[in-house]
Amino acid sequence: MLDHVQFDHPKNVKKGGIFPNTQLSILHEKIDHLERLLAENNEIISNIRDSVINLSESVKDNRGDLETSNSSKGLFSEIFGSSFSVIPIDPEDCQFASKGYAKASNLQMLEIYNILPFDNPDGGVWKQGFDITYNEHEWDDEPLQVFVVPHSHNDPGWLKTFDEYYKDQTQHILNNMVVKLQEDVRRKFIWSEISYFSKWWSTIDSQKKDAVKRLAIAKK
Repeated sequence: MLDHVQFDHPKNVKKGGIFPNTQLSILHEKIDHLERLLAENNEIISNIRDSVINLSESVKDNRGDLETSNSSKGLFSEIFGSSFSVIPIDPEDCQFASKGYAKASNLQMLEIYNILPFDNPDGGVWKQGFDITYNEHEWDDEPLQVFVVPHSHNDPGWLKTFDEYYKDQTQHILNNMVVKLQEDVRRKFIWSEISYFSKWWSTIDSQKKDAVKRLAIAKK
């Protein structure tokens, strides 16, 4: 978080090392801002330490899965309150959903390639297996309505590292989201990379958090 602080060297320093009052005022503001960031960092570190302690205790009491499940909802609870719900997984949509891992999981990520089928069936129009068909004369008698939905995605690490993507691009996308959604009530925004959202959420101020909460409640 401290890497967001920018220190501007005073341009008009008088001879003898005496700062003008305006420069001293700016310096005081910089120090106050730095102290606030340090306090926020200490709070984040304290929360992480408490989470590790709670997780360690829960593992000892054989409650690891329950505590982990509850902690994963923390960010969503902070934004949505207690009104959000978890969507159940249909076993037909995910082959792992039908297997029970309530106590412990023996699934190893190195074995995923041996478990998942990579048959890549030729689905015709949509190569990944979806057989898409349509009536080519359906819109002969009326105008065709086309909905253009801008879309992109944020890789948590690809050509750049996670932090480099966040610093160069992702944080600006999320900051602009707060501004642009409030400019036009018709706009919607969808975000899937929770790792980035969590990092961004931990750095923004309370005013911006309140704005995001209002937008989420309004289903924006």
